[in-house]
Amino acid sequence: MATEPEVRQYLRRLRFKRRLEGPRLDLRPRVQAPTALQKIFKQRNQKRSTYYVTAAEPKAGPQDERPFWVPPAEHFAAFVAFQREKVKKDRQKELALPVHIKPNARSRLSTDLLRRLHVPEDPPPPEKTMVDMDPEFYSIVEGRPNRDRISVREYVDSIRDLVRVRLKIGYNEDECLLVDEQFRMERQRLDQILAQQKQYVDLFDQFLAEDHAASMELLKKADQAARLSAEKDAEIKVWIRTLGLLRTQVRVRGTGRTGSAARGATENDCT
Repeated sequence: MATEPEVRQYLRRLRFKRRLEGPRLDLRPRVQAPTALQKIFKQRNQKRSTYYVTAAEPKAGPQDERPFWVPPAEHFAAFVAFQREKVKKDRQKELALPVHIKPNARSRLSTDLLRRLHVPEDPPPPEKTMVDMDPEFYSIVEGRPNRDRISVREYVDSIRDLVRVRLKIGYNEDECLLVDEQFRMERQRLDQILAQQKQYVDLFDQFLAEDHAASMELLKKADQAARLSAEKDAEIKVWIRTLGLLRTQVRVRGTGRTGSAARGATENDCT
């Protein structure tokens, strides 16, 4: 059992949903009422905007079971149970539909009017043909040649149609020639673009070749400079080593002389 707050919340959601959906549109056909001028000039019985056709072929609707059919006694209980379940399922389907499309008494009255209001027509009476009155009516003239009847109006119309067709053919041929000329010009322009592209590619390849040659020359010069630099570094290292040896020898000699002078002074003091 739903409480009062739940019911209020449901109604609030329903009103919000209807506000989002907007006004409902009735798409059923309407019969237009006669205007004031039609009433004044007695023109009410004019062509209607809507007709309810009941003399056409019956509409092929769903083939439901006849409501007054009674099953045999041995299947009556099962039929009652099946009917009860069917009614229950139909009711559940109707309850699951949205509120604005749920069926009601008015909608049930207006559904499938063509099938329910259909009145079958009587078959047309048999018509008598010429063969029924005279069986030899067509056999008498059989084999006779038909006279050719040429109408001047038909001849003029055919000539006009022929001229019109020829004009259309000429116009289409002109259009084809124009398209061919445009295609030829576009092809010529494309060939020029391809030639320029080939020239640019050749120039770029030449530039790459010259740049590669210059780069290789620079690499050779760089290798020579590196080799000369390595030789100079080796020579400088040799001279530095020689200079170090000479300095060491000079320092050793100076140290020896200073030591002998010091020993002589010490001996003099002792004496």
